[in-house]
Amino acid sequence: MVSKKEIKAKVAQGWLLAKVIVEIVGKPKTHVDKTIKDYVKSMPSKTLILVKEEYHKAIKHEGNLFAAFVELDILFSSLNDMVYFCFDFMPSSIEVYEPEELTYKARDITAFINDVQGRSHDLDLVAKQLKQQNIKLNEGFTSILKNFILISCVGGRTIPELQKIIGLEQKFIKKVIDLMIKEKRIKKDGESYITLK
Repeated sequence: MVSKKEIKAKVAQGWLLAKVIVEIVGKPKTHVDKTIKDYVKSMPSKTLILVKEEYHKAIKHEGNLFAAFVELDILFSSLNDMVYFCFDFMPSSIEVYEPEELTYKARDITAFINDVQGRSHDLDLVAKQLKQQNIKLNEGFTSILKNFILISCVGGRTIPELQKIIGLEQKFIKKVIDLMIKEKRIKKDGESYITLK
């Protein structure tokens, strides 16, 4: 535990004291409660000091998900380290208690903003790469689904029958079937869909 005297000494050296709230959502409940504690343990000890930790048990939310949060009082070695912490750990909120005023030189602000810009560009690149991967996965999934529908519809099948075989919601199956009708790979005959040769 960090004493008030130690906190004052660190703030006098340029450290920042802040209240941080971090939230974890997932399931099952035991996993969420354990994960939030592991998450806090993974925080870098070189750039911050945990002053206080107050864990709140996971509570059930919609979709059978559980949310737990922890309130932390943290001493950050610098404003830069506090901002990088926000990028890395994505807290729900952060409130700086001390010092009440900060003074920075122009060259320090310039370096800081350039660092933030660099991290923003890195995050943007990752987001674009994930978007492309998602597009490829969706294309692959759609292709597999089309092939599965083609095989299943030899001799004819209704959408409820396809749902039982494939396990997807009818609206998704119907969307793919409509596309396959336009591609002239399947035709509708009454309530059934039949694979075209």
